[in-house]
Amino acid sequence: MTRKPWLKFHPADWLTDVELRSCSSAERGTLIDLMCIAHRSEPYGVCLPDSEDKTLRRTAKLLSISPKTFGNHVANLRRMSRICEQDDGSLCIKRMVRDDEYSRKQSENGAKGGNPDITRVNPSVKPEQSRGDQSKAEPPISPKGDGGSPKRKPRRLSDTDKRKLRVPENTKQMVAVGGLFNRREDTLWNQYEADALEACGMTRDEFLSVRRYYTAKIPPGDDIRRRNVETLLNNWTSEVDRAAGWEAQNASRGDCI
Repeated sequence: MTRKPWLKFHPADWLTDVELRSCSSAERGTLIDLMCIAHRSEPYGVCLPDSEDKTLRRTAKLLSISPKTFGNHVANLRRMSRICEQDDGSLCIKRMVRDDEYSRKQSENGAKGGNPDITRVNPSVKPEQSRGDQSKAEPPISPKGDGGSPKRKPRRLSDTDKRKLRVPENTKQMVAVGGLFNRREDTLWNQYEADALEACGMTRDEFLSVRRYYTAKIPPGDDIRRRNVETLLNNWTSEVDRAAGWEAQNASRGDCI
């Protein structure tokens, strides 16, 4: 399969991922080189070993580093879950594999006319009517009792409107989340924040992990935590991952409280 000359890359994830930033600059350099090699490989996202000795000695030579140094880099990248080693000795970059699978699926759906789960049917036309008979279909009957005019659907609130609209009362969960940013209990949430809280699907264990992370003392230069409720909830999954990574990194030093 012919590959595109460019590589899909996420700069924000590269600069803010906790596990990745805990790797040395040399290890991150090895990772980006492996990503370039995996971009040209088939299957995509996998660095294949040499066919003779089932090692990546040739890859280390291509990266202009010794096999020992390369092995150390790979070992730490594996510990940080940036890459994984498969049974045949190849190195798999899971993010690239997932992105490629998603791209392939989208291309297949596009070739078929779009999402196969969406059925394009005109509800005003009966199944037995042919395309040529659609003009003869009976018009829909207007509801009675309102002069024959159809009822209007309520206007959908924009995000701007939701931010201006306050909820009647904060829930205990809202108070707990707001406390991460020293928000007063009687400060009512806006509707946008309430919708974001419901959409993120927060569990108790996730909140406790994030609370430990957000209440910890972190030097300003290393602090990449969100600054308000809205951005926290809109990036909830990534913050849960960051909290888990921070706890794993600091547990051995007794920094987690």
